[in-house]
Parts: sequence; C-alpha cells; structure tokens
Amino acid sequence: MLDVSNLSVRYGAIEALKGVTLNVTPGEIVTIIGANGAGKSTLLRALSGLIRPAAGRIRFEGADLAAVPAHTIVRNGLVHVPEGRMALAKLSVLENLLAATGIRRDKSEIAADVDRVMGRFPILRERAKQLAGTLSGGQQQMLVMARALLARPRLLLLDEPSLGLAPVISQQIFELVSEIRREGVTVLLIEQNAKRALAIADRAYVLELGRIALTGAAAAVASDPRVIQAYLGG
Repeated sequence: MLDVSNLSVRYGAIEALKGVTLNVTPGEIVTIIGANGAGKSTLLRALSGLIRPAAGRIRFEGADLAAVPAHTIVRNGLVHVPEGRMALAKLSVLENLLAATGIRRDKSEIAADVDRVMGRFPILRERAKQLAGTLSGGQQQMLVMARALLARPRLLLLDEPSLGLAPVISQQIFELVSEIRREGVTVLLIEQNAKRALAIADRAYVLELGRIALTGAAAAVASDPRVIQAYLGG
C-alpha cells in the first residue's frame, strides 16, 4: 500500500530524514517509535504532502506522491491526524466533522457517515453543538479521529494520538485504533507510549536521528534489549 524509498527531508541545512525506507501493507498497524527529534512527525508530514522531500520516493497504492498536493493525497485515501489534535476551536463539533467531507464526491452518503461516527463516539453526539475548543483533550482527540474517518481513509497516519491524555482515555484511544484496523483501515502510528504501540502493532520501525535503526515484527522489536533499554523503561 505504501512504499517509501530513500526518503530525505531537509529544513535548511538540517537533514531531518536521511534515506528512510519503509513499507506498509494493507490491513496492518505499523508503528514508528523513536526519541523526540528523531524525525517521526517530519516523516508523516512528508507522506501527507505537507512538506516536500529533498530526495527519495513515496508511492501510495502504486501512485507517486512526489508532486501531489496535500488535498489530493487526502482525496486519494491517505489521511493524516497530526500531533496536537488541531480541532477547529471556534467551530462546533458537528461543523468540525462536516469540514472533513468537503473533499468527498459521494455527497448522498455523508449524513449516514456522520451518524455512524457519532455512534462510535457518543460524546460527540452529545456535544454536537458545543465549540470544539471547549472540549477536553481526550474529547478533542476523539473528534479529530472521527473527522479523519469521515474522509474515508484507506491509510490513516496517526501522530501521537495519546499524547497528554489521562491513562484511561489513552486506553480508549488505543482500543479505537485496533477497532479501526478491524474495520479495514490500515494504520501507520507514531506514538510516544512505545509499549502500548508495540502491543497493538503488527510491525515496527525504530527511527533514530533521521534513520531507520531497527525494524521487524512488533513483538520482536519489543523484546530487543536495545529497545527495552531506550524506550520501554528497561
């Protein structure tokens, strides 16, 4: 589904990604773990067209994304939920959800899809008229994930979805990620809670200083002594 080859990204003289190669196949949850500043968010921003790589190739379902604008990438089925939630604070919950449907061509199905995501997130139905900026952090995370689902992704990029959330809410978010995969959406997950991310993922990559340092089945990566020491509190 996703094939990234020798990807490099620069911010001026700083090379944030240095020849990153990875792939994601349909139906997987793939997680990328690494320290702050390793380049994880930069990678997702490059995949979704928010920044342009200096070198390398990104192919999604066989199509080259090198020169494709971000809104077209979303329309093609690759949807990015960035770090920091980024709900539209001055719009209502319902208006936030509807904002994701502007790119869709199947207008007749939007109402049913909105009702479906509100069924999955009952708190959003309860607070449909409430301004998004007044929601709690966990509720805003649910909102931006629901909004992303309304864009009908085939590959969902999630950047730190549990960041700053209480443990009980974080647990709900991880359960939701697994549920989304069971419904047929492939997931590429960046997550600071490496232990939980590795527990739900099929495969994992470890990103260090802009390079892939380790890759393999999630269980194997989780049992690697280097990962235990650096990321799992061992």
